[in-house]
Amino acid sequence: GGAFVIGDRVNGGLHGAYPSLNLSDLEFGDLRHTYDFRGLYATLLEQWMGVDSSPIVGGTYEQLPLLSPA
Repeated sequence: GGAFVIGDRVNGGLHGAYPSLNLSDLEFGDLRHTYDFRGLYATLLEQWMGVDSSPIVGGTYEQLPLLSPA
């Protein structure tokens, strides 16, 4: 799925990679995910809300360069 992040501090553009459309790359007939949604949640929790995301998302995940510093 996709996510829209809107606001003054948002670094515009498309973040993440497009999934492959090759039949051999499909997972049970569906597109494979290219980014773990928990990384998006961790990004918003830490960079926007200023809280530790680890106990909420259950670990440490790669964050996206979505937000400019406050």
